[in-house]
Amino acid sequence: MKLYSDDVCDSKRIFENVTAAAIPLDSCEKDKSGVAVYYQCTGSNKLHIRVYFRGSCAENPPTIEADPINGKCVPLPGFGSGFWTWEGGC
Repeated sequence: MKLYSDDVCDSKRIFENVTAAAIPLDSCEKDKSGVAVYYQCTGSNKLHIRVYFRGSCAENPPTIEADPINGKCVPLPGFGSGFWTWEGGC
């Protein structure tokens, strides 16, 4: 996953680059900064993500909600954009 400070995934505006062995599906996971993320598989190579900046997936509504597609840039309204890639599974 790569996060950008613009809405078009401009490589000059990257501010976070995270690699992981696996994306945890259907569970709320906190990252090292305390942000909680919930990933849900919605189809072939499609995810639905909910991001909660206050660190609890019980917040309603989430701070950011998006539907990334494997290998494509997705705008994250009010935040920037993100680029997710993964192999197998979803």
